[in-house]
Amino acid sequence: MDRLRAAFDEVVEIVKMAFNGEPKSPVEELLDQYLPLNEENIVSFSAKNRQAVAIPAFIMNDLASRTNNVVDCPYIQMRIWEILIDHQHNPNMMKKALNLLQYLIINGSPQVLKDCRQSSRSSFLTELAGDYNKYEYEQYEFSQQLDIGAGLTLAEVADCMTAV
Repeated sequence: MDRLRAAFDEVVEIVKMAFNGEPKSPVEELLDQYLPLNEENIVSFSAKNRQAVAIPAFIMNDLASRTNNVVDCPYIQMRIWEILIDHQHNPNMMKKALNLLQYLIINGSPQVLKDCRQSSRSSFLTELAGDYNKYEYEQYEFSQQLDIGAGLTLAEVADCMTAV
């Protein structure tokens, strides 16, 4: 009877793990918290999610050091490029991803720079800079009419990265 109960408990644990999925690695948890893919976390302005505008410097430093890890680096790069490609309708997410990419190019492993120098990625960043230069310029002109002084920050970041 004890063997049957132990086998049944083991089956229950396996089913629970199947519903919850595999446990996430620490880098995946960081990326989910500070650079999420789902829209609910992006637009949330609750007290828990105040970092929705920018990634804190200590997290960027942690992610930069994790790019030296051969296991974590592909997760980080995959998340950045997924946001840059799939979330072009969301300028705030694009800005977060581009700021993180710029920080990783400067402070991360050489693998990040080598990845960005690929011709397809380099041309994508050049096109992205051109597209968002138009968008930011429209926002800049609109803000000049309102006299609030917004700048061309997203285009400048993308241009700096293509220059590297």
